Amino acid sequence: MNKKAGEKILSVWWILVLAIIGISIVSSVWIFYGRDINVNKLEAEILSNKVLGCLSNDGKINEDALNKDFNLFEECRLNKDIIDSSYFYINVTVLNSKNEVIKELKFGNPSFEKDCAIKKNAEAKNFPECSSKKIRIFLDYLNDFVYVSIFAGSNNKGQREIIRGAA
Repeated sequence: MNKKAGEKILSVWWILVLAIIGISIVSSVWIFYGRDINVNKLEAEILSNKVLGCLSNDGKINEDALNKDFNLFEECRLNKDIIDSSYFYINVTVLNSKNEVIKELKFGNPSFEKDCAIKKNAEAKNFPECSSKKIRIFLDYLNDFVYVSIFAGSNNKGQREIIRGAA
């Protein structure tokens, strides 16, 4: 007949269960967001692959890429404001078979080239990550090969403004 004692015992267990659930939620969030994950190398690889993909088709260079009015941002569907920020860098150089520059495009933070060269020889946590690709592509109208060198770098720290702008 005395139900109050049973309710008091049950309320202690109820508080204990709520405390365990609360602690597990807080610790899960802390573990998830406490990790320092650096995806800059992956971003640089994706950026260089995207530029390379829009400049070449089946081993041949996109003929429009060598024109003076070629717009890399429209052709490759890149956001100019994001690339021109201090978080990214792209350098596209087209060389003929004699290693003479035919065309060169540079966008973003040019200090990334030196920073990445330094990072190869030293441990530098806050330096950008870079990706470099060089391929040989055949030009029909010259009946010769050209070399396309793409250097891309990323030092994006994951700020919300950059993420929103990329979408």
